[in-house]
Amino acid sequence: MAFSEKLKKEVKEKSDFKCVLCGSSIVEIHHIIPQNEGGPDTFDNAVALCASYHLIYGGNPLKRGEIVRKRDEVYRKQEEKQRELLNLCRMEKAEGRYKVPVDSNNIVITYRVKENENFETAASKIYKSIYRIQEQNPDKERTLIVEIEGHRNDQGGYDNDMFELQYEFLLKNMMQYLHALHIPLASLTNNKKQKDLPSDCLVIANSKDEIKNIKEQYKEKNIELVDLMGDE
Repeated sequence: MAFSEKLKKEVKEKSDFKCVLCGSSIVEIHHIIPQNEGGPDTFDNAVALCASYHLIYGGNPLKRGEIVRKRDEVYRKQEEKQRELLNLCRMEKAEGRYKVPVDSNNIVITYRVKENENFETAASKIYKSIYRIQEQNPDKERTLIVEIEGHRNDQGGYDNDMFELQYEFLLKNMMQYLHALHIPLASLTNNKKQKDLPSDCLVIANSKDEIKNIKEQYKEKNIELVDLMGDE
């Protein structure tokens, strides 16, 4: 037996699609108590780990308590984020059925993601578009509309790049810099006053270690980076 696809998806969502030990975004769902020791294919015995930490911790029974503690801590933080996101945003409609405000105080930014664009390309272009409008219209609200060409998986959902773009980048990070956001997954309105982007440059990292290394590199150049993800 093995974990069901439904359970693996649930565990990945609960752990924010990251390794619970190092924060890497390349993860698989592993048994805390191995199958060869009678470990069941259940939610309580499942954890999201990257390949490196699975090799280090997976075969060590003395580390299982630490894995469970870290996993549960990540789950709690993720639940808190979800509550904060709901407080920040008001969901209206989904799958492109949105209302575009007709308001002289609101600037509408539209972006269509092409089939050949990956996460990094689309995220960078969207970020620069928002910053440019912010510079040109500093006192006006910003509404972002994003449409996506293709990028579907075998199950009909969005592929990893476009799910990451919509959920991780736009919903969780960029929503605070917008008045409203309309993407295929959802349409949302910011219940708080929109913030201004701190810089015209977006640097994308895939793990906490990579973020740390990038910050050190920029620090040597006397350039300070602002982490949009915050202290996680």
